[in-house]
Amino acid sequence: MVIVCIIGFGAILFGFTSHVGISFLLSEMYSLVFTAVVVVLIYVMSWKEEKELIKEFGKEYEYYQKKVPMLILD
Repeated sequence: MVIVCIIGFGAILFGFTSHVGISFLLSEMYSLVFTAVVVVLIYVMSWKEEKELIKEFGKEYEYYQKKVPMLILD
C-alpha cells in the first residue's frame, strides 16, 4: 500500500524494470528491442486505466492524480 502513495502504478513499474533487468542480464538484442514495445504498451495501458479510474472515482481520483505521479517519480 505504501508504494501506491509514491507511484500510482507500482506493479507496472516493477514489471517494466524486471523486464529491462532480465534483458540486460541475458544480453539478448531481441529482448532489448522488444523493450521499446513494452514501454509503449505500459504507457497506453496506464493511460487507459487512469481514464477508467476517473470515471469511477471522479474528483477524488483527480486529486490523487495531482499528488502521485502515474509511473515515474517527480
